[in-house]
Amino acid sequence: MTDIAVKQGTPVSQAFQDFDLDRKRKSKSPALLDPRSGKDHDDTETPEEIAKQYKKYQNAPKYNLNSEELFCICRRPDHGGELMIGCDGCEEWFHFTCMKMNEAYQSLIDKFYCKFCQWQGKGRTRYNKICRLPGCMKPIRSELKSKYCSEECGLEYMKRFLEESEKLSREEMKFALTKCRARDDLVSFGATFPELPEIANQNFEKLPENIQRKLSSSESKMKKIEKDLQVCNMQEEYLGLRKEVVKKVNEALKEKSKSENDADEEEGPSKKKKKKSKSAQFDLCCFDSSLYDDKPEEFYANALENSADTVANCVEHIVALYREQQDGKESKESTVCLQDRRKCLKHNGWWNLIADELWKRSIELQDSLVLLENEKQETVRDYSVQVYEDDS
Repeated sequence: MTDIAVKQGTPVSQAFQDFDLDRKRKSKSPALLDPRSGKDHDDTETPEEIAKQYKKYQNAPKYNLNSEELFCICRRPDHGGELMIGCDGCEEWFHFTCMKMNEAYQSLIDKFYCKFCQWQGKGRTRYNKICRLPGCMKPIRSELKSKYCSEECGLEYMKRFLEESEKLSREEMKFALTKCRARDDLVSFGATFPELPEIANQNFEKLPENIQRKLSSSESKMKKIEKDLQVCNMQEEYLGLRKEVVKKVNEALKEKSKSENDADEEEGPSKKKKKKSKSAQFDLCCFDSSLYDDKPEEFYANALENSADTVANCVEHIVALYREQQDGKESKESTVCLQDRRKCLKHNGWWNLIADELWKRSIELQDSLVLLENEKQETVRDYSVQVYEDDS
């Protein structure tokens, strides 16, 4: 911290006589007045002029004829009380007036470098940020990340701010301050809307008819959407069963083909060794167009409740259809695609497509529920505000 000395004889308050302590601060911190030099005055001196002054300063005597030590660029002895500041570069002492510095900013100086040290590049004068309270010239408590120099200044600033506020009355401020003991209390204060008794107790029949109609309309829409959402969730679960059906169908056909090959080998001639045939690989498409048919909620409920039977029946049905197709007895009423999955370009990725459609549908229904719920809340809130305004 820069050393600042005041000799007895001249009061420090002299610098503050023309300074209005109660005015609102309109200028920035003194540290920001001249970012190039860090000074609080206009630097009109050129480097050549400073160089001449420095040469003269260096050649000047350190003591006068009375053996008194000389200070500053003015080379005068200390004869009682001018405010002086020590340079952090050359450790010499200089008068505030000679350095063209405002004495009102003395407590804000963090590092001070005279004009010669700044010219030589040893450093720049640096100021601390000023307290937020208008009229206070002390530095903030930066280690506490505070905008004030003390608790007292912080309280005084908030007091003035509240007194000048046109949004809150004294009674309202007193109520808030007595109810809130800590910051968290103040933040949570007013977070919940004060509901009317008939709304808090769900006695909507006591509300006006127009409000009841709005709430009833929103409620009926929400019930329909909730039912659609429930069916959509069931369809997603049922689609998961159909994926399991595809897997089991291919496994069943492979197992049946293997058992038929084994039976053919046993019936063949026993004397000649016959090359063992490989079992056929099955990967049927198994897309069912009936998945897009509208089905009642009971259909999905029963299918999911008896999921094992549902999967087994579907597998048996599709395997039977495939056998009929192999025997040339393909049913025209069949809704299941029995082509090889790799050759069926028409239904490529059908399971993922349907799953994405159901997921998108579910999100849309959930968003609709949120909008209707907000609509209900806004209806009740607007009515409550109107009642409060009428009472006031």
